[in-house]
This record gives sequence, structure tokens and C-alpha cells, in this order.
Amino acid sequence: MTEQLLGSGWNEGAIEGTGWPLLKLAALYDVLPIGLCLIDRDLRFVSINSRMAEMAGGPAAAYPGRGAGGIMPGLAAQLEPYLRRALQGEQLSGLELQGARLGGSGTRQVFLVSLEPARGGDGEIVGVLCSALDITERKRAEAALRESEDHYRHAVELSPHISWTAEPDGAIVEVSPRGALVLGVTLGSLAGRGWRDLVFPEDRPGTEASWAAALRSGAPLDMEFRIRQADGAYRWVRSRAAPRRDEQGRIIRWYGTLEDVHERRQAEAALRESEDHYRHTVELSPHIPWTAAPDGAIVEVSPRGALVLGVPLGSLAGRGWLDLVHPADRTGAEASWAAALRGGDPLDMEFRILQADRNFRWVRSRAAPRRDEQGRIIRWYGTLEDVHERRQAEAALRESEANYRCTVELSPQIPWIADPAGQIVSISPRWSEIIGMTQAETMGMGWHVAIHPEDAARMENSWFRAMNSGTPLDVESRIRLRDGSYRWFRSRAAPQRDERGRILRWYGTDEDIHEHKLAEQQVSYMAYHDPLTDLPNRRLFHRQLEQALAAPGSGRQVALHFIDLDQFKGVNDTLGHMAGDALLRQAAGRLRDCIPAGSLLARLGGDEFAIIQADPEGGPCGAEDAACLARRVVEVLGEDYQIDQQQAVVGASIGIALISHPGTTPEEAIRNADIALYRAKADGRATFRFFEPALDEQIRRDQALRSGLRTALEREELDLHFQPLVGISQPGVTCLEALLRWRHPLRGMVPPSEFIPAAEESGLITRIGAWALRTACHEAARWPWPIPVAVNLSPMQFRNPGLVQMVANALAESGLAPERLELEITESALLQDDQASLSILRELGGLGVRLALDDFGTGFSSLGYLLRFPFHKIKIDRSFVAGLPEGRESKAVIRAVVSMGRSLGIAVTAEGVETAEQLAVLRLLGCDDAQGYLFSCPLPAASLASLIGRLHRPDSAGAA
Repeated sequence: MTEQLLGSGWNEGAIEGTGWPLLKLAALYDVLPIGLCLIDRDLRFVSINSRMAEMAGGPAAAYPGRGAGGIMPGLAAQLEPYLRRALQGEQLSGLELQGARLGGSGTRQVFLVSLEPARGGDGEIVGVLCSALDITERKRAEAALRESEDHYRHAVELSPHISWTAEPDGAIVEVSPRGALVLGVTLGSLAGRGWRDLVFPEDRPGTEASWAAALRSGAPLDMEFRIRQADGAYRWVRSRAAPRRDEQGRIIRWYGTLEDVHERRQAEAALRESEDHYRHTVELSPHIPWTAAPDGAIVEVSPRGALVLGVPLGSLAGRGWLDLVHPADRTGAEASWAAALRGGDPLDMEFRILQADRNFRWVRSRAAPRRDEQGRIIRWYGTLEDVHERRQAEAALRESEANYRCTVELSPQIPWIADPAGQIVSISPRWSEIIGMTQAETMGMGWHVAIHPEDAARMENSWFRAMNSGTPLDVESRIRLRDGSYRWFRSRAAPQRDERGRILRWYGTDEDIHEHKLAEQQVSYMAYHDPLTDLPNRRLFHRQLEQALAAPGSGRQVALHFIDLDQFKGVNDTLGHMAGDALLRQAAGRLRDCIPAGSLLARLGGDEFAIIQADPEGGPCGAEDAACLARRVVEVLGEDYQIDQQQAVVGASIGIALISHPGTTPEEAIRNADIALYRAKADGRATFRFFEPALDEQIRRDQALRSGLRTALEREELDLHFQPLVGISQPGVTCLEALLRWRHPLRGMVPPSEFIPAAEESGLITRIGAWALRTACHEAARWPWPIPVAVNLSPMQFRNPGLVQMVANALAESGLAPERLELEITESALLQDDQASLSILRELGGLGVRLALDDFGTGFSSLGYLLRFPFHKIKIDRSFVAGLPEGRESKAVIRAVVSMGRSLGIAVTAEGVETAEQLAVLRLLGCDDAQGYLFSCPLPAASLASLIGRLHRPDSAGAA
């Protein structure tokens, strides 16, 4: 019933005489908890009890006599059909009607109504007894329950959690269908305690213990463990449960859920690791973290700050940190911080700050603001970084760059930079000043146009070979200058690589070596030419002979002439060496006029000349051609010589070897020509002879010589003599050179020039050299003077694999200090394999012995040896000393060698010094030592004491 239907009060007069039994129960009628009212046949209220009036919202006395429609608007229309049916005698119950209270706020109420016909005493229906119960709250509860059940059903079905229930003893009785789907097992297998089989083995004991404790105490369960999923992988889950109890507090059911917390556990692990990482980072970082309020006041500084700066953390708060800033930097630091605070921009400034050791160090302070959702700054976060080393490095770099710039500007070299492909990208302005090309013209490969045409191809090949292989560049070429002339330059470059070895760029220089090159060319010319006659010397002769014998072409024949001047010694003895030199120059001039085109004339040394005669047309040079030339040579050399208004007469003997066999070696050709020369001299001189196979007497002599050498050591026929090396600026013996001598039982003293080559050819030089080395070391070890001993190594000895060990054994056996042993090596020993020779020399140097390059200047490549090999001394060949004191060429060569030696830190010794005049010139040229008959001939060891005493006197050079 609605509020308008319900009322309170009792009106007995209204139904008086009706005889309704209910009226007799007035007291009970008014106190019932349900609303009751009587309605007559005209549908007017007869009476209404208190509950009905309360539901209607008015006093009970106001309702009797009033119609239902006026009192209960909204319900009358619903109630009237049922009232009429009740007046017809139908009993109605369970009617649900909706309406609003009379005068209420309009909130709809739900009422459960029953109608029963009311009969008078005669049994006639006089009205309707209406009962009403307000079930609004119940209906709302039912609706809420339905909504809750629907919500729960959807929540369970859609929730990632797996719900479950268990018996009081913990046996699982029900699991959400989602459990079977996620875990990949049937629901039945999870019942009871089957779920434990899915728990990770390491977690099972703890899981069972937690569940058992909850069951014992009845406390809620909350545990995490790993459980196997449908895909076989284990994932972390959280199982929570709480008990449901009856009125007596006994547990009647457990309700729980299984929640996937794998990502959370991983996130927690990651967070722990991150926090640990951050903690270690902060603790170990050289940076000092700090925070500041929005107004810039420091509120927090890392404890490391107090340790590093040596002040309490409290003193850094607010703006106290400014007291530690260097006075010169304080204004700038304050201004930068103020600007950052005004604009809210990140801070990045550097200044010097006072450290715990009371020294100022450069630091870099950086900070950025943290803002709220409205963009307002709520905190500044910053760090203080020590950049002292970097600032010092930057200052050093600036100084280095300034030094480099000054060095480049003042250096005679021209630095440049190229890209990985070899294209010039930068070059010093000095290039434009010297060469006359602009920077733009030089870039890329533009510089190439300045290279001399004869050098262009070689320069380009060397350039791109270096660029393609990545090996350093070192090439010499002539470059055209601004005035059109050419000068020699040396171009060197090396690549800069990244960490993976790739070339980033090339750094190079061009160095003017013109004067050095001219001097080198002069030395080269002198090395291949005789300074006295300006003819090719023995070395060039050998080279040309090799080329002539190796030249292709069938039927090609070469004639080799060995020429020896007869009676030349008499000229030297009677007219003097100066006259002899003049005669040799005239003889050379006459020979030049004799030789045909395409032939080579050389002076081999002393009064020996040689001609390599070839046919000008490239055909064979026959015996008649050779004989014709030989007759002409004998004729012209036999003519009188005018020397300083004096007449001299010499003749010439010639030995000729016709070489037609393609396998003939230079040594064989020379030997044959030498044998023929020997025959010509034996036949009366002033003639020529051809080599014939029958001329083998010399060969037999050589064989006899070699045979005697094989037993010379056993018969103790070999001996060592010693010749001193004397200091030029400070007189005194600086070294004693051991020279081998052979006392032949039949031939007497055999010159080393005869038996040393024989020993080398036979291979005996190794044994003889080892004996000489051991003997020299033992002899020197017994000397009372700390004078070094020099021992010559032949080319064959030098190439012996056991050389280094042999030297080491000799030093060990004799007890001689390594620095007192000097090994003399000729250039010819180094010609075959530069790398192998360098390795041997380094091993010898590693023993501590000193190394000397003997006969220097007799070969062009000697200059290269000085740069590649670790020599301590240069011995200038006697052929250059022989040209002193007048020879300009000899002086030029010796001066160049001395200058080079000083530049390289190598001492220079002159060999073959025979006159005081030669010594005086050598002293002026700056030679360190001299050796020759001016001081002493080679002497046996027994004579050394008196020699040393004589040569250590101040006037020793003059006395010699």
C-alpha cells in the first residue's frame, strides 16, 4: 500500500451495526506490525490501524469516510480492480503494488497487499479487509543481491585471479574453472592436496608450512610461491585465503584466491637490483649528488661531499657552498645559478672549489629541475663532478696546439693530411709559399702536377701502394718550385687507425732534402768511381760485368781485358807517388780514347785497369776484335809520359778472357783474365795473352794453397798480428786490429789477399775465423791495458748461422769484457738479405760487442746500412785517404762521411794513413781515429808493449 492508503485510528461508529467480528479485536487490530484497513463497498475507508496510517504518512483519524482515490493517488488505479474482485467474494493475496506516500517526496515504495471480503452478520459482503506490508527495502535488497551475484559471477569469470575453496582441514574442494585453463590440469587433479604437485620444488616446504600454520591457527593465509603453468613454465603466484566460521566460531570453509604476481616479483627483483646498482653507483661514483629547493637553497648533499670537501654537510646547506668557491669564480657561479633559477633551465657550470686538502680543484656542477603537474619546480637535482684533470688536459692541449702551430710554422717541413683514399684534405700554407700552388689546386691529387715528369710514375705508384696497403709511405721525388726549378723532397706519411684498425686519415710531411740528395749523389758517384782517374771503380766494374754476362741473346760474346802497367812501381819509387798519380790519370785518359762504344773502362786499384769490350752493334766480340783493341792499348800506354817536365816510361801487360758460354760467372771470367795477365807478364810484359784452358798453373797453385790451409791450423802456421788505431784529436791507441798471417813452410809469409779468398772459396774461413776470434779474445784478455781488440768477419763468416754463439763462446772462454771486442764487417757481407743481416747485427749488439762497418765508401748502399744497422764505427776505405791531401773529391767524401757519422752518433776511422800530411787533413776534417803505416805496421803480440808505450807519447804521430 502507498502512504495515502495507510493511517491510524479507529472509528467504531462508521461500522456500527455491521456485526464485523474484527471490530471486537480493536486492541489487537491497532498494534499489529502490518497495515490493516476496512474499505466498504463504495470503496471508502471505514477504519485504518496505526501501522497503515504510518505507512500512509498521516493521522488515522483523517482517513475514515474518504475514498481510496483521494487518499491514495497513484495506487487507486492499481488497487481498484482488485478491490472490486474482492467485493465479489474473491480472496486475493501476494499483490505487489508500487506507489508514493501521501505528501511524500515521490520516492516509490513497494507494498505486498492481501484482500479478503468482509461479511456482515447475514453473510453478505459489506466491504474488504485490506492488509499491507511495506517490502520496499526487501525488494531493494533482492535487487542488490541479484546485482551482486551477477557482478560476482562476472568478476570471477573475468578476474585473472583463480578462486578456490577448501575444507576446514585444508583439502581443496572447489577451484575456479579458470584454474584448469591456466594451470593446464583437470579441476579434479587439484582437489584435496593435488595442487601441491604443481608447486616449484624449492618452494614446496615453505608453502606447506605456511598452509599448515594457517590451518592450525585459523589466521588468514598470505603466501607466495612458484607454480607450474599450462606451458610448463613456473610463475610466481600469491595465494590468499580467509576462513568462514559458524555461530560458534568454528571454521566451516576456507575461501581463497590464486593471483599471478610474476611480473610484480620480477619488477621487485629488478627494483632491488636497480636500487643496489644505484646505491653502488652513488657510493662509487666520483660525482657528488645534491638537491636544492625551488629557490636554489641546497637541502641535501651526498655524504661523499663532506669527505671530499672536508667540511660538515650542514655547512653546505642553503648557500653555504659558495664559501668554498674560488673568489675568481664566485661571481660567475652565482650568476649562472641565478639565471637557471629564473628560467628553470638546466644548469651546467664549471668553477674551482676548495677541497679537503685546502687546494682548489676544477669541478663541473650540473642540475635539472623536477616539476609538478602544473609545471612548477618542486626540487632541483644536481651533481658535482671533478673535472680538474680534464681542465688541465685542455690547458695542456691548448699549449700543445700552440706549440704545434709554432713548430709547424717554423719547421722547414710541410705537413699535410689525407683521407683514407689518399686524397689531400689539408696542407700547410708553406706549400703555397714554396711551391706556388694554392690550397684549392693542391687538394685531392692536384699536387701531382708539381712532381718532376721522371719521378711522377714512381711517386704515384708508391703513393697508392701505401694507401692501399696501409703501410707507411716513404718516397723521394723532385718537386717544381714557384720559380720553375726542381728540388728533391722526401714525402713520408703514416696512417691513423680507429679501434678496429680502419684507416681514419693519413698524416704526412714533405721535407726538403735537396742538399742531402746532392751530397748523396756525389758520394754515390764517388763510391762507384775512382777518385784519382774518375773512371768506374772495381764495384761498378763488377756490376757491369754481371749485367754483360747476364744479357740475353744467343751468340753474344764479351771480351774481358785485365791491364796492368809495367814498371809503374819504378815511377813511384823514383818520381814519387804524386808523379805516379799523374801518370795514372794520363793512362786513364789514353784508355778512354781507345775503347769502342758500348764498352766499359774501369780502374780496379793501383796500376790495374780493366775493359769490358762489347760489340757496338750487339753482336759477338771475337778474338780479332779483342786483339785489335789490346794492341792499341799496349801501343798508347807504352808511349812516353810527361810529368812535371819529366819523362816517364811504362808499358802494359794485358790478359784477355773471351766469354761466350752462357753459364760463365763473373768470378770465372775475372779468374781467366787474371790467369791470362799472369801469362802475359811471364812472357816478357808489354804484350797481351788470351786465356787458354792450358793456363792452369795458377789454378794448381790455388789448389795447393787451399790444401795447405786445411792443415795450417793443426800445424800452428797461422798467427795474429795487431795494427793500432790511433786517436787523432787525443793521441793514443784506441783499438788494436787483429790481422791474420800465414807462415807457409815452403812459400814463407803468404799475404792475406792470397789465402783469405782461398779460405772463403773452400769454406775453411769459418774454422779459421773462429780460431782468429778465440785467439784475439784470449790475447786481449791478457793485455794490461783496457784497449779493445778488433776482429774482421768475412762475408762467409757473417752468414754462418752459428756466428752469434761462436762470439758468445769466445767471450765466455776468454773472460774478455764484451765492450772490448769490436767486430769489423765489410759492406759485401750485408748485400744479400737486409732483414737477416739486421737480425744478426742486433743479436751481436745484444751481446754487448761493438760493430764497425769496414771499407766504407766502396759501395753506394753503405748510406742505407748506417740507417738500418746498429753500427758504432765507420772505417773509411783507404782509397779515399790515398787521394789526400790534395784530392778535392776525397776531401768531399770524407767530410760528408764525418758529418753523417756525427749526425748518427757513429765514430769515424780513416784507413791507410801513410803520411803526416794525410793525418793533418783528417784532423781538420774531424775524423776520430786513424790507422796505417804512419803509426805502425801490423806487429806480433810480443811487440805490443813497446808500441803502446811509443804511441801514448804526445809526439807519437810525428814520431811515427
